[in-house]
Amino acid sequence: MTERLHILVSAEDKERYRREAERVGTSLGGWIREAAEAYLARSAEEHKLNSPEALDEFFRQRDEVDQAPEPDWEEHRVVIKRSQVDGALP
Repeated sequence: MTERLHILVSAEDKERYRREAERVGTSLGGWIREAAEAYLARSAEEHKLNSPEALDEFFRQRDEVDQAPEPDWEEHRVVIKRSQVDGALP
């Protein structure tokens, strides 16, 4: 099933997109779909954790977002134990 997507662009951008679509021999809608799919493919490839460097970069970025320090293992154990006790059935 297909659905209609309505986007707002400036008249200048629409004309640039239309000219490029015409240049490559497709419709404006087809060109926009192809551009969106290409973007998603690039984005998925960029976000793969397929090397130690990519994994290091992922954690570096996460550290920038999450400034709270990770609790040590003993703190985790206390939380786990508390949830086991609090969640126990009577």
